[in-house]
Amino acid sequence: MTNNTITIEEMMTMPIGGIAKLSAKQLYSLLSDASKLLAHAKKTKQWIEAAIAMKYEEQIRAKRQRLGKDFGTINI
Repeated sequence: MTNNTITIEEMMTMPIGGIAKLSAKQLYSLLSDASKLLAHAKKTKQWIEAAIAMKYEEQIRAKRQRLGKDFGTINI
């Protein structure tokens, strides 16, 4: 913790009561950092899901046709 800046990693080792005692500026900074991480994680998840869909698209299409199932979950 330098310059009153607390990283997400440091915060995650603190008890909730300690986090609650942080200044409004520190809490806002942590919330902003967490929001950025969440947005990045969501984008990463979307890219991975798209890659999986692309990889198995033909197998899924063939299995849907065999099963006569136009929508819903298909186990490969």
